[in-house]
Amino acid sequence: MKKMKKIVALMLAMAMAASMAACGGSSSSAPAETTAAAETEAAAETEAPAETEAAAETEAAAEAPAADAQTTHTAADFTPDEEGLTVSICHSSAEETVLHRACVKYAELLNEYSGGAITATVYPNGSLFSVAEMNEAIKDGSCQVIAGSPGAQLATSLGFFELPNVIGSVEQAHEVMQDGHEFRTILNGLFEEQGVRLQAIEPCDFRMLTSNKAVNNYSEISGLKIRVMDSQVPMSYWAQWGAQPTPIAWPEVYMSLQQNKVDAQENPYDSILGSNLQEVQKYIIDTRHVMFYTGFMMNKAWYDQRTDAMKAIIDAAANDAAAYAYQDALDSSAANREKLEAAGMEFIEFTQEDWDQMRANATEADEIVKTAIGEDLFNQMMGALGF
Repeated sequence: MKKMKKIVALMLAMAMAASMAACGGSSSSAPAETTAAAETEAAAETEAPAETEAAAETEAAAEAPAADAQTTHTAADFTPDEEGLTVSICHSSAEETVLHRACVKYAELLNEYSGGAITATVYPNGSLFSVAEMNEAIKDGSCQVIAGSPGAQLATSLGFFELPNVIGSVEQAHEVMQDGHEFRTILNGLFEEQGVRLQAIEPCDFRMLTSNKAVNNYSEISGLKIRVMDSQVPMSYWAQWGAQPTPIAWPEVYMSLQQNKVDAQENPYDSILGSNLQEVQKYIIDTRHVMFYTGFMMNKAWYDQRTDAMKAIIDAAANDAAAYAYQDALDSSAANREKLEAAGMEFIEFTQEDWDQMRANATEADEIVKTAIGEDLFNQMMGALGF
């Protein structure tokens, strides 16, 4: 299957090189894709109801920030000297999310800033590669860009992104992810060790616990059956907190919750809404345990082959799209919570004491990351976050 998907990706890239306008099938079985030149209706792989392209675009336009507020460049700033470049941007989130809107913006800016020399296609919902396959595709060059929140699935050394309660606010996450900050500089090196370039990254929102059982404080996490990503870091800390973590592929989460195979899951507000999990979950618990990011990660070998002029275009497009995503996230977070509460979900507040207990009892997850990157670098990264 993975080999077939790579072949499909190659065929798509060859087709885009011949024409700036992409042609997408209208069948629900066709891969979901969005190009900067022409957007086609995507077939969602989650249990969220299908909607028309026009409706999706209208909703995105209503919720997303004005482009001019975040875009700091124009095509006149650049002199492209390569032609016919094609870029696949893959992610696993639904189309009604900050991450997807950011990917569409990135594709548009790549095309605009390059004067049409770059055609980028966005594949949401894991429609071209599964999450596990994306993490391999970005290393071997089958996909030029993957987008989302990095973690140990890409490399154990990047499991720091998944450590609980190490970031106190969206504003702090924004600060430490800027170029030049000690924390970001360390991250850049960890990505490059994997053959990946971290183009740009901004915080989206905290992962929150949702559950069909009321979890009123840290001690009530014990015994909770929770769906987690297939990653050793979150599996470790949920287990240490007394929960029963179960890895389940994202497209199967809705049904697993509906059929009571698990009680709970963890995601930011817009991912909960994007997959309609409010239909199968009763409570949102203010765990604020892990920051979800909008990150653009590029195959380093592909980037290194570009001329300096094209690298400037690619970098500017990524930074401007990330800035757009950051403002979009700030603008939509409170509204998303209101939508979830209006749909009947009950919000449960945690206290600083609960968050402190979560951090103090994540020592096994800490050890996994510490073993991967070394104690000195681990301590340096924690120090950069104020620990």
